[in-house]
Amino acid sequence: MAKDRSIFENFGLTQQELNKLFVWQEDGHFPGWCTGIWKEGRWISRAWGGYARVVPSIHPMTWETIFDWASLTKPLWTAFLIVQEFAKVLDLPISVFGREFHECRVTLRNVLNHEAGFPDWEPLYLQTGSKWDRWDYLLNRLRTGSSSGTNGIYSCLDYQWLGLFLERKGSLLRDRLHEYHDGESCRTYPDFLPRIELRKDIAGVETFRAYEKRKSEERGFSTETYIYHQIFTWGQVHDLNAWTLGGVAGNAGLFGTPTALIHHIEKMVCTEPYYTQLTSAEFSGKTYHLGWHRGMPGLDGTEREWLYHSGFTGVCVAMRVFPLTVWFFFTNRIHPYVKQDTPIPTLRRELFRVMVLEKGL
Repeated sequence: MAKDRSIFENFGLTQQELNKLFVWQEDGHFPGWCTGIWKEGRWISRAWGGYARVVPSIHPMTWETIFDWASLTKPLWTAFLIVQEFAKVLDLPISVFGREFHECRVTLRNVLNHEAGFPDWEPLYLQTGSKWDRWDYLLNRLRTGSSSGTNGIYSCLDYQWLGLFLERKGSLLRDRLHEYHDGESCRTYPDFLPRIELRKDIAGVETFRAYEKRKSEERGFSTETYIYHQIFTWGQVHDLNAWTLGGVAGNAGLFGTPTALIHHIEKMVCTEPYYTQLTSAEFSGKTYHLGWHRGMPGLDGTEREWLYHSGFTGVCVAMRVFPLTVWFFFTNRIHPYVKQDTPIPTLRRELFRVMVLEKGL
């Protein structure tokens, strides 16, 4: 099934680029894919192929397929909203927000740029009870964090905390998203908690959340008392830390189509004060900037004018502000039956190189 090269649409990709995608699909790295380049208001290229789902039923990939954006939520909404709400105090110690934050020397910018001292990941769903138990746990960790401003460790916990911080300050992630885009869609703009009638168009992820369970056990956490869902993860956020917060969290939870991605980025980069912060030369030496990684990890650094982020479910996006150019590569790479050792970062770099860098875009 995955070897059927007739299931695709193409505008602008070379045969070499298509062949790479077909070979990766046939090698079992993902059932389906969708990619494109948007530059200065028009599509330079876009293509999609394979299958959005192969269980519980077969469903071809289309341009209208909705993907779990996973960690793309971090730069595309949580960081944006933090800047919009708190631009004037990004570089002040968090302790300025009141007694609850006493002894917190880190700044919001430290947290945005993964400089707050959190580890890369923890299964908070195993450790904490209520949402606000988790808040207390993370806040206590922040009190002992580093505010040195050095390049830190990429951490999902930074954005778990930022999402809860926004809620603590009266900005609910999903409500503010609907206000910003004047409604909800998943097709035209991203959204949390996609409506049930959209489920037929959502790319599948994996069964049993097996990766979450294995990763927790490898880190020494007991999973014996947690009941992992014995279902195909489809239409619900894959990340369990986000799922146990109701599917709306600072680190994950957004869903959307490629069209929604472009509409959202075009609007986001034109919004002040985010635009000024995003384009400030003051922070050009940082590895992370407002949730984005400067350049694509693993390349030679010549592409540092691009801002990049990826998500565990198989999605990634790179953006350049001048002129506004967006490259994306969406797959369902942790779908059932996909190879467990898929070298997805290598595949992303190779595709970005041939679609963008070698063409001088």
